[in-house]
Amino acid sequence: MYSLGLMKFVIIAFIASVEGNNQVHIFARRIMTTLTVSRGHSGEKESKTLLKATTVITGGSVYTMNDLFDWYPDGAVAMRHGTIIWVGNSAGLRDHVNLEGASTVNTRGHPIMPGLIDSHMHPLLAGIAVLSCVLDSNSVKLADLQSKILACLEPETTSKDEILTVVNWDRPGFNSVNGHDATYRDLEGLSSRPIQLKASDGHSTLVNESLLRLLNITATSLNPPGGKYAKDASGQPTGILEDSAGYQVLKLVKPSIETLTTAASIAQSVINSHGVTSVVDAAVTSQLQVPAYSALYDAGNLTSRYFGSFVIFDPDLQELKTVLSNFSQLRTTHETGPLNAAPGINLGGIKFYMDGVITYPTSSGAVLEPYLLPDPKNASHWIPANSTIAPFSSGSNLTEFLDIVMENNFTVHLHADGDAAVRTLLDSIEALPYDLEDNRIAVAHAELVDPIDYHRFRELNIRLIMQYQWAQDSTSYHAINGTKDTSHSLGPVRMGYLQPYGNLTSMGNNVIYGSDFPVEPLDPFLALQIAVTRMGSLTDKNSAASQNPIFYRPINDQGPLSRIIAMRGFTTYGAQWLNASSQIGSLEVGKFADLIVTQHDFFDLSVPNESIADNAVLMTMVGGQVVYAADSNISNSSSQNRQSGRDFPVPQALWSATAFEQQHSWRRRDPEKELMRFGGLREGCGLHLHKH
Repeated sequence: MYSLGLMKFVIIAFIASVEGNNQVHIFARRIMTTLTVSRGHSGEKESKTLLKATTVITGGSVYTMNDLFDWYPDGAVAMRHGTIIWVGNSAGLRDHVNLEGASTVNTRGHPIMPGLIDSHMHPLLAGIAVLSCVLDSNSVKLADLQSKILACLEPETTSKDEILTVVNWDRPGFNSVNGHDATYRDLEGLSSRPIQLKASDGHSTLVNESLLRLLNITATSLNPPGGKYAKDASGQPTGILEDSAGYQVLKLVKPSIETLTTAASIAQSVINSHGVTSVVDAAVTSQLQVPAYSALYDAGNLTSRYFGSFVIFDPDLQELKTVLSNFSQLRTTHETGPLNAAPGINLGGIKFYMDGVITYPTSSGAVLEPYLLPDPKNASHWIPANSTIAPFSSGSNLTEFLDIVMENNFTVHLHADGDAAVRTLLDSIEALPYDLEDNRIAVAHAELVDPIDYHRFRELNIRLIMQYQWAQDSTSYHAINGTKDTSHSLGPVRMGYLQPYGNLTSMGNNVIYGSDFPVEPLDPFLALQIAVTRMGSLTDKNSAASQNPIFYRPINDQGPLSRIIAMRGFTTYGAQWLNASSQIGSLEVGKFADLIVTQHDFFDLSVPNESIADNAVLMTMVGGQVVYAADSNISNSSSQNRQSGRDFPVPQALWSATAFEQQHSWRRRDPEKELMRFGGLREGCGLHLHKH
């Protein structure tokens, strides 16, 4: 007869070996739970002195997401001033915790999990878009587009010289419906005021003639590093600015601090409602994000942990040290110090673009083999272009760039979409004269990776930040009418390599999740369903399959993730990348009380994988403060079929005062419905695969 201790040891070893298998791992953990003599963890030896709690959450399963995947079917989490002091089964709560005077939430059967970490998004841009002129899915035909812009121009309440920013422009849709790519001439006669249309993919901008003049873009203008001025057959600019070329408009747009803080507040209200407690802003600038989030923090209005990566558009090595010195000064001025229970600001990253995007028609992602183009003699036949698209930076320059950035104590957040961009950065990192320390460099997107490079990420100690939802089919891959789409521009072989996070995981890589919100919908449970099934949802309106069932299919045979591994991308793996594993990412003693209560149990294996998206967040807590709670008996989710009304009380004493005010103020405007009108959260147009 084996001893109980030996049995537990054997099961623990078994668990460690099968984490990628949903059923086996979860079943093993539940056996482990029944064998566990201790009813909880306090982090202290047994003592007659009970731990004094200020807040306790009980009533549902607690999934800790710790290394052993500890799970308590009737669980409780006790905290003191925002830090967890005990977690375990409710039966052991009073034996370890002094509950006198503590505020209590009983979730009435709803499960409790760690707060979600979104490691790649653009939150301020989401809020700014709500305050801008927003196109809807019907603004594709030229006449409809012009009509919408005119409505935003009238009545004129601003200076004739102020730039009108129009967001959510569907460039591929415009091209398809109108039979030509847009030019500045399509905006003629609307207004003499400068106008810019920001494409929903974040990589194209259309400007009118007035703005072309302001930017001094002419036939002789050279393309900026990492960008392109589109020109017609005669060499004249068309008004299309691609990638970094479009960011020049930022220098002319100077929103007020009031506008910035309002935008940031709108965005974080939506973020909190989806259970996201920590965000990584993947393109921070000194004139936008830094003042906005500093103002929120100074006013006590920050309700999520904010990690930012300063964006560098031109990696000029001669100026790099000066640029990094300026960023370091901004860190000194605006960072809020070590992580605390209350959310703060960390600005320790540098973002750099290796290429654009691989989706048609932009096709600016760097690729090893040429994109395919329609044959001029036979439009249904696609032939290779005359040349490939090269990365924005060469290998030797990138190696030096990375070395200097890390020497200045920044982490590196690299955008690399195509297989050539990925290969170049891998070669550049391999050329460094030293081995990488943990969590110094992460690659975002990696949509297209040559399989011979899969093993190199782990060998070189590089992190991967990927978007689970891009593995579902949509109009970005397959056109409903015609053949002008990504599947034809890439061809069948490369289509088979897309979104390889399952195969990368099987090679030992820990894939971190980033939504790319607002370019993509912020819909964590849809993303988790797609991670597990490699297909979309027939019921979630953020999925193309819900708009047209033809898209309810996988795009290729790349492998899926298990539920546990997919959730780790939202929790423990994200915390590791942020070098914050001792503070966030799991529900453990000594960590901050960042947690969510969900409507349904994500790990309930009786729920089919195809129904994972039919879930919702009922309550979000950051550092022990409630920053979101769904109203009772209301529907407040992205799925058309689920109800997310909260059926348990939340004491007002637990609310962050700011979050309570923001939620109830912005609920009157319903920011989620406003966000539906642009970017990722578009109603009735399906999912478009784009990224920043």
